[in-house]
Amino acid sequence: MGMNFPTSPQAGDRYPVTPVPDTPQYLWNGITWLSVAPVADEGSSIYVGDTPPPSPPDKALWWESDSGKLMLRYADGDSSQWVQTALTTSPGVSRATLYAAPFDAMAYSGMQINGSFDVSQEKALGASTVTADGYACDGWQLGLSGALTGNLITGSSGLFPGISGYLRLNAVSGATPATTDHLCIVHRIEGYRLSRLAWGTANAQPVTIGFWVRNTLAGTYSVAVRNSLSDRSYVTSYTQNVADAQEYKTITIPGCTDGVWQTGNLVGAIILFTLAAGPGRVTASPNTWVSANASTVAGQVNGAAATTNYLRLGGVVVLPGIEAPSAAQSSLIMRPFDQELLACKRYFETSYPPNLSVGTATWDGAELDTISPANARRPTRWQVPFTVVKRAFPTGKIYSPQNGAVGNIWNSSINVSGSVFNGDWRSGNAVLGADQAPNTQLQYHWTADARL
Repeated sequence: MGMNFPTSPQAGDRYPVTPVPDTPQYLWNGITWLSVAPVADEGSSIYVGDTPPPSPPDKALWWESDSGKLMLRYADGDSSQWVQTALTTSPGVSRATLYAAPFDAMAYSGMQINGSFDVSQEKALGASTVTADGYACDGWQLGLSGALTGNLITGSSGLFPGISGYLRLNAVSGATPATTDHLCIVHRIEGYRLSRLAWGTANAQPVTIGFWVRNTLAGTYSVAVRNSLSDRSYVTSYTQNVADAQEYKTITIPGCTDGVWQTGNLVGAIILFTLAAGPGRVTASPNTWVSANASTVAGQVNGAAATTNYLRLGGVVVLPGIEAPSAAQSSLIMRPFDQELLACKRYFETSYPPNLSVGTATWDGAELDTISPANARRPTRWQVPFTVVKRAFPTGKIYSPQNGAVGNIWNSSINVSGSVFNGDWRSGNAVLGADQAPNTQLQYHWTADARL
């Protein structure tokens, strides 16, 4: 007897949807159908469901699908019971068919950077609102196109359970998006981090994104993934079921087998969380890879209609494969602050303490150098080693610790202008624009920007 599989399955779909006795059940992993509940001879039967199967034979196996526990049935005289086995994993998926996600989660906690939004080296959390393509925190940027304008700001009030930070996006003024307008949150993944997916080849692997939302309008919202050339994009959707409620979402995107996907230190992939977009941004085929720069699905909520409409995002994780943590487990997969800070410093690093914005008037963390006592000279190389190797040669700036002014160094009595900060992958060099007296002490803060 043949199996009439669905013609357009989504990753994670099962067939048959409800297990049928003596019939195998299959799972679509984004590429092929995999058997997840093979039929066995009596005495070693496998059952899948939320409740125990009625009248099972001795030594039967039952996969408790709501908890992911594999139970063994055994009879002893007049009594019998279910006993949990040592093999317990994700519901409905056998150990043989698991993808790399659990391993990736343990070793790297995802391909994203700063998914908990608690690292903000340039702007202290919640200190300022980004309005023009800037970064609200490390790795996360405001995306604007056309006439739409927006505010993007970080929060740290524990909006989502167990997750320290979140992002809030809203429009600056109420508007209806024009044809190519869009307003979104943007995250770029470096090619080195994306390369394990083998996108652009026949071996392309799927990716799963988990995240929390608390949007003020109920309805349909879009998530898009595209390449650096913006000529390959995949747009899918999620639903805010209840307005202003905490809701956890997971989406699985099949691997892209064509197009150009960077695997080095350039932009590998771009992820967009859309608040509003015009008709020219609507994908022609949702849940399908298309040759277009699309960022929304038809029916997307117009979150830009009023300034009080917020898209609030938290706890983002991007994992290879088809597995994602549950809502209860989502906070446990976030990297701790100290490790996330190191990952973020590959792209942006500063001498300022993590809790202060760049340009703050503070002596805390400022570099201190002294002019040679032999003679007055213009120093050409004060080397400042970076904490981690940068993605590329960074763009550097110097700030006075006395008043936070950019391009200034404090020379014990006044601010000296004309200072620059150049760098390579491993270190930066402070360069002063004017000669100073011997033994003069110079203090300054610096930034090194190698962001994607």
